[in-house]
Amino acid sequence: MLDEIAAAHGNTLRWWLHTMATASPLYGDDGKVSGLGEYEIENLKRGIDLAYERGILVMPCLWSFDMLKADQTAPVE
Repeated sequence: MLDEIAAAHGNTLRWWLHTMATASPLYGDDGKVSGLGEYEIENLKRGIDLAYERGILVMPCLWSFDMLKADQTAPVE
């Protein structure tokens, strides 16, 4: 994907960390956020490094607009 962005002369991408909150972040038994997945920060750092090598900026976003869709639900208490 990064090579395709660079080939199209793109210079920025948006990275959603928690798309619909169904798999990320992690939730405890009480329904509250308990943390991130084991490799989330490592993956983000690696992605930023790979993007940097191609002259692409990464705009990390915590939440995706998909969470606002009526058919998407996040775990709630």
